[in-house]
Amino acid sequence: MLPAIFFRKTIVSSLMVLCCCAASAQVKNAKYYTEQGDGFFEKAKYDDAISNYSKAISLDAKYALAYGNRGFAYVLKKQPNLIIQAIQDCTKAISLQPVAPDFYFYRGEAYLQKKLIDSAIIDFTKAIQLGPDTSDYYNSRGKAYNQKSLFDLAIPDFTKAIKIRLDYFESYVNRASAYYQKKQYDSAIIDYTKIINLNPKIAENYNSRFKAYYNNNQLDSALADITKAINIDPYIAFYYNNRGLCYNSLGKYELAVQDYINSLIKSSVNSKAYFNIISPLVRMLRFNDALFFYNLNKENKANSFLGKPEYKFYNYFITAFTQVSDSVLNNALETLDISSKEYGDDIKEETKRAYIDILFLKGYILEKLNREDEAKIIYEKALAIDSRQPDLREALQRIQQKNAISRTSDKTPPEIELKNPAPSRGFDIEADNIKTQITIRAKDESGIASVKIDTTYIDKVDEDGYIFLERYLKPGANTILVTATDKAGNTASKPLTINAKATASSTQLTSDQSGALRSNIRYHAIFIAENIYNDPIPDLEHPINDARTLKNILQTQYTFDVANIDTLYNRSRVEIMQKIDQLSSSLDSNDNLLIFYAGHGTTTLNRDNTRDGYLIPSDAVSGSKSTYISLFDIKSVIKNSNAKHILLIADACFSGALTRELPKDASAAIKLQYETTSRAAMTSGNLTTVPDVSKFLFYLKQKLTENNEKYLSAKKLFDSFSEIVLNNTDPPTAPLFRGIQDVGDEGGQFIFIRKNK
Repeated sequence: MLPAIFFRKTIVSSLMVLCCCAASAQVKNAKYYTEQGDGFFEKAKYDDAISNYSKAISLDAKYALAYGNRGFAYVLKKQPNLIIQAIQDCTKAISLQPVAPDFYFYRGEAYLQKKLIDSAIIDFTKAIQLGPDTSDYYNSRGKAYNQKSLFDLAIPDFTKAIKIRLDYFESYVNRASAYYQKKQYDSAIIDYTKIINLNPKIAENYNSRFKAYYNNNQLDSALADITKAINIDPYIAFYYNNRGLCYNSLGKYELAVQDYINSLIKSSVNSKAYFNIISPLVRMLRFNDALFFYNLNKENKANSFLGKPEYKFYNYFITAFTQVSDSVLNNALETLDISSKEYGDDIKEETKRAYIDILFLKGYILEKLNREDEAKIIYEKALAIDSRQPDLREALQRIQQKNAISRTSDKTPPEIELKNPAPSRGFDIEADNIKTQITIRAKDESGIASVKIDTTYIDKVDEDGYIFLERYLKPGANTILVTATDKAGNTASKPLTINAKATASSTQLTSDQSGALRSNIRYHAIFIAENIYNDPIPDLEHPINDARTLKNILQTQYTFDVANIDTLYNRSRVEIMQKIDQLSSSLDSNDNLLIFYAGHGTTTLNRDNTRDGYLIPSDAVSGSKSTYISLFDIKSVIKNSNAKHILLIADACFSGALTRELPKDASAAIKLQYETTSRAAMTSGNLTTVPDVSKFLFYLKQKLTENNEKYLSAKKLFDSFSEIVLNNTDPPTAPLFRGIQDVGDEGGQFIFIRKNK
């Protein structure tokens, strides 16, 4: 190609006329040799071009065009030892003609090769200032921004280049790459589609779009594209490797193995395929075959993923499935625990799928040991990390079916216990009857079908078997008869006695009278706010400001230490779930966790007319539920947390679908509320839309600010403003406060502790 200067009328052309006219009398002057050089340049004969430009410079040491063109020829030779000479030539040309935009462009390209990215950006910016209608300048500056991962700056430059030149193939490629790096896969797919339309016979373009589709959870489209790439060029090893990844994600493990083997046939040094083939083989329980490929890969460890420090954990996984093959299952579980510990709490994108293999194998072993409940938790955790695992969904269905079968042979009646108030706890008698909240639990592996208190059937029993009711207790012993029937038809009856003695201690104290809670209580918070979304999901204006204001209230007026507060603004689904999982699993019974979410929400209607609620992270794909955050996802990561209380505050449309119903007006003493474990959600709306300017958040923050009580329960806080929100929204929006089912909620309360003024 010729230097760009030959295709444009630039300032250089007019400024060089005087120099050219002065030498026109000579037959072989500087201009002559420069033109000769241009001819060789056009034919990509850069050595001959450089020779002629050098002759021109020897005849006229101030001939800027010869310096600039020679510098660009050095650049296009792409030899590291020539880049310094290229920079020197372009700098000389600029010193002679400082208003010529091409010379800055040439030097910018030289800086790019030298990886002096900041200097390149400065030169490309200068070129754009002098020649604002030149697509090459924007494209190159965009490339420089891309190399610094400044994709928000790169994308407008590529867009400008394309606007100037609609068929600018390279700019489409570069912009698609920037969108892909930003994880804006929908936009990347649009650009890759344009690229394919411009040149439908290049296999690599289909492979690039495959990667965007794959990461966008559009696996059918991804599979079609990578298959097209293979059809165009069946000799590229990593195309088969990539299709193997797609088959593996679709749960088509046999096809995945075939493609990985094809990849290794095309290139026996392809360590990715040696590594990737282990996963589908283990998923098919072909442990000996997996070990065979591991050993092949191990022999070439210099090129092996398993030789990298970040994959050290996976070597323990290899040991574990070898132990499973040898039927030493308990040893394998211990090895997997070491592997998980080596991996750490943070889910890394590069190693995420490998970590899921650990969870799969652990769940499989637990199933083999008839520990289905534990296996179910492990499978759910794996699905929360990556929902594209049909075999794990089948495993959960298998466990559910096994539990259903076991219920039919279940002859064990339910267990019944009084959770609060404790049988020995006294009451301060100020009246003949005391209104008291009572929590009872009836539990059975088959599940609870019905509960009767004395002669009255209880309408609502949550999935964990908890029953919440209020009774008026008389002084002395109060006995109630609880009868529970499990889903297998087994019935148990148990009298529960509650002693009501006139003592100095009271479980009906107000918060001001309740005395201080123990001093080692810790409060943690995760603030999640999503303002910016991928098209066509509209952006929001207020969530981050709302989160910041609430965060400031809690850390300045309540006992939330700033060191224990995490902020996730405009973060991906993976980052959000990873943080919730990491933090909730690290807490103990002295810890309390508040999770705040502000952003978009949505709901889906199930066949049984129930609704599932979803929070929408910033990287979500419209209409793709696997990219949303469901209650199932949140429950999977908080289910085994040892935290005393977990409170989810969600300000999003349809957020009420995240919860289950609890009885209204539940009241008890602060200490009793605190000592009873809770997992609850406070949401801005039931099954309705809520406005971006949130009345729910406005009154929540107002009541927290105005509160003068030392101890404020989440339920009392909610009751203080929920009716106000309902009466001040149009259409009326009803906030909700409910327990989260099936994660150990026992009806306690998250208590906000105000700092001393």
